[in-house]
Amino acid sequence: MSEVITPKWCRPKYVEKRYGVKAGKLYTMIARGEVVSVKLTTGTQKKGTRLVEVASFENHLSRLVAAQRSAPTVSPAIVETSKQSATAGATS
Repeated sequence: MSEVITPKWCRPKYVEKRYGVKAGKLYTMIARGEVVSVKLTTGTQKKGTRLVEVASFENHLSRLVAAQRSAPTVSPAIVETSKQSATAGATS
């Protein structure tokens, strides 16, 4: 069996293919400072090559998983009951 080697830095297309995250979402994470990236250019170039630090992307995913696991969950039945109680109280 061949071993999958994960690079330290990669282009956004790699993240899109490997993790299924669209480029727009990735660039939003970069803009928010949630994922580390660098743009390789020479002095006068406007365009360059964007590289994403894979470890920072994976760490961000881990933080999201931890936050979602620790968030309290509410049963849809409880939410529906609360809505009905609020509506009944408003009509009384």
